[in-house]
Amino acid sequence: MMLKATFFLAFCFATQVYACKCDGSGSIKTSFSSAEGVVYGKVISKTLVPYTSTLRADKIEEIKIALKDNEQKLALLEMLIVKVELALVENYKGVNYSDTISFYTTMSGASCGYKFEVGLSYIVYFSKSNLDFLFDFGSGTDIRKEKI
Repeated sequence: MMLKATFFLAFCFATQVYACKCDGSGSIKTSFSSAEGVVYGKVISKTLVPYTSTLRADKIEEIKIALKDNEQKLALLEMLIVKVELALVENYKGVNYSDTISFYTTMSGASCGYKFEVGLSYIVYFSKSNLDFLFDFGSGTDIRKEKI
């Protein structure tokens, strides 16, 4: 009974709720059709970098000014994320990518991150919202990654 009361109170007083879809539960055909880019490659490196390293330098100060009254969101700018470098083996769909693709993901599956492993190969599906290879976690991005 106490658990039910806790959930009830949590839902009644919640002012903001965020969610993302990152389970990749669609079929391969559906995922391929809806993706803007599909590549196959081998992970050659993973490094932790601050989120600000994914932003254009001229925009960082502008963002900090806009968020000056929101310490929680300001703290997210310094959150560490994972920079993944993928040696391109095959480009199945999308623009002509270079031999090495760099993109970012979070460290936690709870925020739609994926734990890529150095030395393993993956097929990565990119949606339109992340063609700059920044995984926009929490925005409804659906990214399907499969280990080969």
